[in-house]
Amino acid sequence: GALLLVAVLFAAKTMMRNAVWKDNYTLFTTDVAVSAQSAKLQNSVGGELIQKALSTKEEPQRTKLLQEAVEHLKKALEIHPYYKNAYLLLGNAHNYLQQYEEAVQYFQQALKLDPNYGEAQNNLAITYRDAGRYYGEKMGDLRQAEKYLRLAYQEMPDDYETVRLLGIACGIQGKHQEAITFFTRAVEMAPQTAKAQALLNLGNAYYQAGDEAAGAEYHRQAQAIDPNVFENRN
Repeated sequence: GALLLVAVLFAAKTMMRNAVWKDNYTLFTTDVAVSAQSAKLQNSVGGELIQKALSTKEEPQRTKLLQEAVEHLKKALEIHPYYKNAYLLLGNAHNYLQQYEEAVQYFQQALKLDPNYGEAQNNLAITYRDAGRYYGEKMGDLRQAEKYLRLAYQEMPDDYETVRLLGIACGIQGKHQEAITFFTRAVEMAPQTAKAQALLNLGNAYYQAGDEAAGAEYHRQAQAIDPNVFENRN
């Protein structure tokens, strides 16, 4: 009788565990309630919350999940202050929350622990670019935008979007020769789908610099690729 009872209890526990195992998020959040002092579990919950946030379309819920992720990841670092993956994930979460200064700090901390941490290097560069776009397009702070974009350019000089955005930031600030330099590079780097837009931007930069002949020529080249480029411009 006792043996049967043990078997039944074990089977019931196994069934419960199987239900918990249906996805990583449920598994980790269940385990972390039991093992709150496990840095690895806190880190895993944070990572799963970020993934869940990225698949959530409703903005308030997405933000809530990311904020929850931050709390778990900070808890992981309280337990294990040298957990480089927790710093990486905190950087990711703050990037998605558009809290770029914080994101940069966490990526830099990860790189202090491991200077060859490729994911942190890559995500830091992307965060510089995202911050540049955010400050330029959303905040209208062109100096801050240019600062971040130049940092991104140092890390990934062959990234088309970084070069394009730098051209825009310089052009709007009246730095026409620099804008021409960046847009010239952008034309060379642009994928075929963006080539007409890149030529249009370069033409605009020449017009703004007072070189109407060059401006007209690049606009002509842009329209040769896409006759509707003026209507389709960003």
